[in-house]
Amino acid sequence: MKEYQNIAIVKLSAIGDIVHALPVASALRKRYPKSHLTWIVEGKGREIVDGDPDLDEIIVFEKARWLKEFPYPHRTIPVLWDIIRFARRLHKANFDLVIDLQGLIKSGILTWLTGGNTRIGFSADYCRESVNTRFTNLHVTPPQEDVHIIDQCLSLVRGLETDTENKQFKIHVPEKEQEYIEKFLEKNGVAIDKFLLIINPGAGWDTKQWGVENYAQLADRLIGDLGLEVIFLWGPSELDLVKSIQKKMQQQALRACPTTLKQSMALMQRAQLFVSGDTGPLHIAAALNIPCVGIYGPSSPERNGPYGKMHRVVQTDISCRNCFRRFCSSKECMKSIPVNKVIETIRNMIKGGYSS
Repeated sequence: MKEYQNIAIVKLSAIGDIVHALPVASALRKRYPKSHLTWIVEGKGREIVDGDPDLDEIIVFEKARWLKEFPYPHRTIPVLWDIIRFARRLHKANFDLVIDLQGLIKSGILTWLTGGNTRIGFSADYCRESVNTRFTNLHVTPPQEDVHIIDQCLSLVRGLETDTENKQFKIHVPEKEQEYIEKFLEKNGVAIDKFLLIINPGAGWDTKQWGVENYAQLADRLIGDLGLEVIFLWGPSELDLVKSIQKKMQQQALRACPTTLKQSMALMQRAQLFVSGDTGPLHIAAALNIPCVGIYGPSSPERNGPYGKMHRVVQTDISCRNCFRRFCSSKECMKSIPVNKVIETIRNMIKGGYSS
């Protein structure tokens, strides 16, 4: 088996997808302890891999910034030069192994631009954009038993004799971010021995939204019936959503302070339970080993659920579930999930533990 010296992982976005790919970096580091390991990522995803001890370098693909600046005449030439310099940097890195875990045209182009002799990617049936296979030269079809996307990602490196059984998610949370959260909790009277449950009501897709009324009823009962400390976590553009939920509530729930992604991770680490739809923070919490309850409709828990035996998923057994549609006129798969079912799941987890 060839001993690769300079390896690149291409996984650009989104946050949850990058989390799912973290075990690949760990597996490669174990297999090639002396190699130079680089992760190529888009801007927002950098915080996930920043500080990962398995990585030697992070290269940021600034697509969002370039698209934002390009239409302005005074920025057009500088942006073009930025793109050229970026492409040259990829090529000059002299990667001898590049692994495209994204399966898109853009990730394929970046993989090809590296000039790596061995470029591994998914076969056409497993690429979100099948043209991606034109840019890779070694294609892998995950075995049928690899249903979850984490296992599918690991299948790309299994042929390199890597250890894909012991999956590790090495997310680094700086001490200063932990101190920031501790000050926030202390200021709001959240005792360190209090059972803390975090609700993350936001979602990237409209079809993954459970609804303001449902989250308000859920939080009211968690506080009133179970006596839990509840905090709403929110990200960019989600503050109004959380405020709307709080206005519908009878009980008083705490709203998280403004946080960076790393600071939100520090808050998650303080929780005993995390409740969310299928979105990036849910997968971060699972990777941080926080027991999770996922509320699922259009996405498949088997493929995209929180990874691990300690977690639970609530989903209604209707025929249109797992459609992976971003837009839907009825959203019945989410609307049909009763608050009682989520409460019962949480109650059973608290009562019986999370191991089975």
